[in-house]
Amino acid sequence: FAPEHKATVVDAFNASGAVTLFCGDGTNDVGALKRAHVGVSILNAPEIERGLGAAAVSADVARLRARLAEAEMDAVDADPALVKLGDASIASPFTSKRATIECVLAVICQGRCTLVSMIQIFKILAVLCLVSAYTLSTLFLAGVKQGDAQMTVAGLLTATLFFLTSRARP
Repeated sequence: FAPEHKATVVDAFNASGAVTLFCGDGTNDVGALKRAHVGVSILNAPEIERGLGAAAVSADVARLRARLAEAEMDAVDADPALVKLGDASIASPFTSKRATIECVLAVICQGRCTLVSMIQIFKILAVLCLVSAYTLSTLFLAGVKQGDAQMTVAGLLTATLFFLTSRARP
């Protein structure tokens, strides 16, 4: 596909109401990466892929993936400067060091976990607002104000709820 065609395909899916995710590895993918709802830039490592050579043709897919992952990690450990960010990594919000699209699963899982956490935080804030409004209204009608110790305890309880939410599993 030409770069314009990739962007046109993403635009067509967006216009139809679909949520789009686009993976790209080069400058020719920048337009589609920017237009997609979720853009994932994949950093190429051609020297690693070439190192696997002809074994890639006859190898089992799972074994090839394992070898590719080991080769990528060894190369990055040996020379951290190997990762060269390009135009695609600047245009997309997510960048993967892996040469495969398996990183998309991690993006989806992390997005779901973030969504669950944010919903829990909004629920806590809603309950906190209702409790605070009720408490302050009741105390105002009785002609009493909350003291410093009471406000401190309420703040600590709120902080504890947020801490527990951040440690919760979805």
